[in-house]
Amino acid sequence: VQAHLDGGGSISGADLQGRTALMLACAKGNRRVVLLLGAKMRTTGIVEQTFTQDKAGRTALHHAALGGQAGVVESILVSVEAAWDDG
Repeated sequence: VQAHLDGGGSISGADLQGRTALMLACAKGNRRVVLLLGAKMRTTGIVEQTFTQDKAGRTALHHAALGGQAGVVESILVSVEAAWDDG
């Protein structure tokens, strides 16, 4: 993921179900990737992607909560709060 981002890769893409990389990382509980993507979203000004919905109407936060990923839920909330404080 880091190499993809360092190479200028997009974080806005989605799979056939409309799930973004952030959603998938949240569902799997990959806190490191969630933090990495969150930092990239803040530096590129696209924090609103945190609230993007997949085809089932779920956001990254939904995916984390449904997956029982309490640490990831906290990471998302802290990341969004930091972005709002910066903005």
